[in-house]
Amino acid sequence: ITSELSEQFAKSKELEDQIRKSLEGLGYGV
Repeated sequence: ITSELSEQFAKSKELEDQIRKSLEGLGYGV
């Protein structure tokens, strides 16, 4: 269960970074 959870966490962290970069590209500072 723990490895699954950390995998999910890593994915969501990656997503968060991608979203943040996209927002910055649009001119939003987060």
